[in-house]
Amino acid sequence: MATGSGASSSRRGSISPPSSAPGQPVTKRRWRTAVFDHASEAIFVVDEKLRVVDANQAACDLWATGYGDLLGRQLAGLEHALFGRMGDSTITVDHSFVRPDGTPVLTELRAVPRYLDGLHLLVFRDIAESRSTEQRLRMMSRALEETADLVLITDRDGVIVYVNAAWEALTGFSSSEVLGSTPAILRSGQHQDSFYADLWATIARGEVFRGELHNVAKDGSAFLEEKIITSLRDPSGQITHYVSIGRPIEERRRIEARLREVQRLEAIGQLAGGIAHDFNNLLTVIQANVSVALDELDRNSPVAADLDDTLRAAKRAAVLTRQLLAFSRKQVLEPSVFDLNHIVQDLERSLLRLLGADIELSLSLTPGLSFIKVDRGQIEQVIVNLAVNARDAMPQGGKLRITTENATLDECAAAAFAVPAGSYVRLLVEDTGTGMTRETLARIFEPFFTTKPRGYGTGLGLATVFGIMTQSGGGVRVESSVGVGSRFEVVLPSTSERPRRPKSANFSLTAAEQTSVVLLVEDEPTVLRSARRVLTKLGYTVLEASNAHVALEVAAKTTFRIDLLLTDVVLPKVNGRELAEQLRALRPGIKVLFMSGYAGDVLSGRNSLPPGTPLLHKPFTPETLAARVREVLFTEDA
Repeated sequence: MATGSGASSSRRGSISPPSSAPGQPVTKRRWRTAVFDHASEAIFVVDEKLRVVDANQAACDLWATGYGDLLGRQLAGLEHALFGRMGDSTITVDHSFVRPDGTPVLTELRAVPRYLDGLHLLVFRDIAESRSTEQRLRMMSRALEETADLVLITDRDGVIVYVNAAWEALTGFSSSEVLGSTPAILRSGQHQDSFYADLWATIARGEVFRGELHNVAKDGSAFLEEKIITSLRDPSGQITHYVSIGRPIEERRRIEARLREVQRLEAIGQLAGGIAHDFNNLLTVIQANVSVALDELDRNSPVAADLDDTLRAAKRAAVLTRQLLAFSRKQVLEPSVFDLNHIVQDLERSLLRLLGADIELSLSLTPGLSFIKVDRGQIEQVIVNLAVNARDAMPQGGKLRITTENATLDECAAAAFAVPAGSYVRLLVEDTGTGMTRETLARIFEPFFTTKPRGYGTGLGLATVFGIMTQSGGGVRVESSVGVGSRFEVVLPSTSERPRRPKSANFSLTAAEQTSVVLLVEDEPTVLRSARRVLTKLGYTVLEASNAHVALEVAAKTTFRIDLLLTDVVLPKVNGRELAEQLRALRPGIKVLFMSGYAGDVLSGRNSLPPGTPLLHKPFTPETLAARVREVLFTEDA
């Protein structure tokens, strides 16, 4: 930047000095003073045509040129700003210009008209930095006002000097109500005095406080706030103010609690599913062997009565096992496309008998409901379990309302169900029963948890609902108040698929059944023996294998035509689906019936069973096995 070296000597004699009084010469310029020469602002003395008569060093610096280059230069661009306005009073305007090197400059111009002998004094101040600072301050002010965080500023004594709009909206207090007060107006009473003492001691030392505060809004409602408080200092290092940044965290805590609950129930479900896996195999053997034994016994025998009791107990145990598997989300589902309204309508008569005459049932079913792809039996079980739960909560009678509707869940709403955002079908089951306490609500979906007296429930009803909904890609949540009732909200993902027409059956239980060959594959020896015994008694020719490798060897060596592959889904090394694919390549036209009571991870990803795949659920009775085998063998395209 040109600074006009030797400015002092070059300035002398540069212009004729004005007289000190009319008609009297002066020996030096009256404007040439220490203030003029050393002022931080750029000062120009100009004539009526805005030609520079004199300038100080700051002017040379601002224009980035030498003193000699400024003298006689006309300050172009000021005419329209000053001419016609140069009266007797000082005027102030903003003025921008471009330096010789192309740098733009923004200044504040103060013009003093007729400063001396027809000359004008122009004072320029570079305001680019100050304007930038002002803009930053305005931006920061807007940020404080518009941020979703709760901002509160106090002086060093804790007196409130500022609150932002978010703070006002959450607390219900306006800034005019709280300025001059202290944050103590929000105290909830849930913190000890020592808590606040530690808080103030921390920030008084200039340290940052981080913590959670239970506060109360103006209307008395409580809110939990995650808070950071920092101190502000003056140039000398003394604390002058405290800045509090808060964020309400109730919703986040609810979501975190929900996720923890899901994880805890997931762990319980893994355990329950593992137990049910082995238990299903045991029940299959018990039911099959007892049924065969009963067929061979005289029905008047005392042993027959004992076996009847054993079979009934095994069937009850099978129901419990299915509930455990539903809770653990390890039960193999057979999803099909349905209208939830049709499921509810078909259940209405059964629900009325289930609820009894003292409970009023009302349905509010939205027309044009989106389709859902579910295992119908499982969804029916969900509805029945929720109805039973409502009935038990209304021992003196009441009202039960079932509602269906379409729903679009955003990220926040979906998080409450631990499902992805998207389109869902919602099922609401609301009762006017006794309601539940907060402690009960926290455990409502745990298996075997029940508030009923001993002997009046297994505690698996709502746990089953939770498991079925999770396995079906949906979710469930509950709201309840003691003395008011409960509201269960279930969501299931909607689908663009359409319902499929059922296959037409053409059973021919004559000679064809007697000549059918079944390849039975089961890695549990007792189940293998029981199923073989039942199938042989029915008249089928049975080839057996304990794993996929043996099954493929049998199929390759036998001269029999194999009509049906009956295989467990879960097999060591090569699972049931993979076996079926390899066997179909070896024996085109073979039909397949899968067995499973616990699919585990083998049904996920590439190994998942296609919709509509024939499936026999364990534990099964001889009657169920016979019916399912006949259906697959003699149904078209099975």
